[in-house]
Amino acid sequence: MAISLDYLNPGSEVRIVTSLKHEIVGEVIVCDGTQRMLLLKSRRPNQPPETHDLRLINMNQVISCELIRDVEVDGDQYPIGPETAYIELSKLENRLKQKLAERSQRRSSGNNYQEVPSDQR
Repeated sequence: MAISLDYLNPGSEVRIVTSLKHEIVGEVIVCDGTQRMLLLKSRRPNQPPETHDLRLINMNQVISCELIRDVEVDGDQYPIGPETAYIELSKLENRLKQKLAERSQRRSSGNNYQEVPSDQR
């Protein structure tokens, strides 16, 4: 079902096709109809289930948007509360340190090449 991009409820799941023909499926975190921006939380293939990407999408560059699952919002009750939208900085810092250590180790071993999965090209 094609929908209007003026406003999407937080927590709804959508499938978006961009003007570059990229298909993105994700959960709406924030939708700003005035600025025509959308923040989506999407899963990356071949990654642990708790790992998500946050994508900021300019809705002027969206060709189509299909509503997969809608969430009804009553008043000020949003499905994404402070406990689920919280970003744990210590986890991010630890992951950054781990990735930098892996990169440093690859450089010191002479293996600078890291294959990019075909679905991320």
